Amino acid sequence: MQFRTSFPKESNSRAKKPLEITHVVVYGPIKPSSLGKNNYFLLFMDDFSRKTWVYFLNKKSEVFSDFKKFKVAMEKDSGRKIKTMRTKKLSKEFRPEAVACAVYLSNRSPIRSVWGKTPQEALSGRKHGTSHLRVFGCIAHVYVPYERRAKLDDKSERFIFIDYDSSSKGYKLYNLNNRW
Repeated sequence: MQFRTSFPKESNSRAKKPLEITHVVVYGPIKPSSLGKNNYFLLFMDDFSRKTWVYFLNKKSEVFSDFKKFKVAMEKDSGRKIKTMRTKKLSKEFRPEAVACAVYLSNRSPIRSVWGKTPQEALSGRKHGTSHLRVFGCIAHVYVPYERRAKLDDKSERFIFIDYDSSSKGYKLYNLNNRW
């Protein structure tokens, strides 16, 4: 039996220690190439700290060698082992949502040029919480009201998180089954 409950304060699938879960994104090819002749970038994000690293690549075949460099450096610096790697297998049609999500997060990240405040806080004069932040591409289950389902139907549908809703405190979600 499934009950409708409010969002938890923290995700159950969130890492409890550094390097427990590392998210990986390979992006490209980038057209035109960068000044350094790079056509791809490889992004790593630690789920626990949300620290992000980026590697720029000439060819996609360099991904594995750069992953090995990242793994050695992180495990040496932290004294911990990378336990789980997660890739976000989203198609190219989600690039605008990924950029919008990155801008949303950037506006809510403290920066030195506005005295350690976030750009959002510097503009509005109010502090904003971060408990609602989610990992781009994470799985979300949406409750289906009793009126819209039959007796033995699932009580929730599986979606993926693609952005924050700018007009409310909600999220923009994508239904993998219905493609909307």
